[in-house]
Amino acid sequence: MGITILQSPSGISLVVDPDGAVHAVFGAPPGPTPPPIPTPAYLRDILVSSLRAIGVLQEGEMPSSPQIEGAMDAMNYMLDELSSSIFFALVSEDFPLVPGQAAYNIGIGGDFNTIRPIAIMDQCYVRDTYLANYVDYPVQLIGQAAYNSIDVKNVQSTPENFMYDPQYPLGIITFYYIPDKAYTFHCVSVKNLSEITALNTQISLPPEFKSFLKWNTAKVLASDYQGMTAAPNYLRVVLPMARRSMGMIQRINAANRVEEASMDIPMPQRGAQDWRGPFNSGRTY
Repeated sequence: MGITILQSPSGISLVVDPDGAVHAVFGAPPGPTPPPIPTPAYLRDILVSSLRAIGVLQEGEMPSSPQIEGAMDAMNYMLDELSSSIFFALVSEDFPLVPGQAAYNIGIGGDFNTIRPIAIMDQCYVRDTYLANYVDYPVQLIGQAAYNSIDVKNVQSTPENFMYDPQYPLGIITFYYIPDKAYTFHCVSVKNLSEITALNTQISLPPEFKSFLKWNTAKVLASDYQGMTAAPNYLRVVLPMARRSMGMIQRINAANRVEEASMDIPMPQRGAQDWRGPFNSGRTY
């Protein structure tokens, strides 16, 4: 008579030895096999997949150094071109304001030392940290014409407006009113997706973005190889997939950037004699 092992659902194994004695062994019952950990997607993997999509590489074939470097250049050219409309990041950052200083450079090495924004959203505020409970004051983004129309620009108070001039390499943010305290400026901006320059960089993006990188890199890369843009696989597979994946990203970005429209109509204040209604005299909005 051999050893018999009976597994109970409670996690107790009953071991019956050849003499008929029963022993209880405590332990976790065997569960379902855990799913395998997904393999990380690296830049090299996406570029190799792009090269295979246009027929430069066959299954199992590895690219040469010029091939993989050319593919990386093609991807980065595409990212640079499309970063403002396709690949961008919405970034929130805090920067200190200096009392009496209206204009600040933003960019690497500037007063606000960060990556230069493509645009700044009208979602910013200044925080007064001198009060017991921090108070946040919204600041409205205005254009050059609105800023130019302000009569007196050297008044110091809590900032209510700001203008962004996206010069290169440093943009310029100008506040009105000029800060009268060392407020903290909470800036919400749109920035380019940084170039990817290391082949072993792990791509931490949703699947639809990885698909976009693969097919649109293949589309751009095909022009570097003679005859590839006329190949049947390029016309029937690469181009449609590139268009489809780009359309998907555009729809995702459009959905994320939709904001509820609103219209604030000034209502006359009781006893107001100024034609500006509720607006304060001497201010330009």
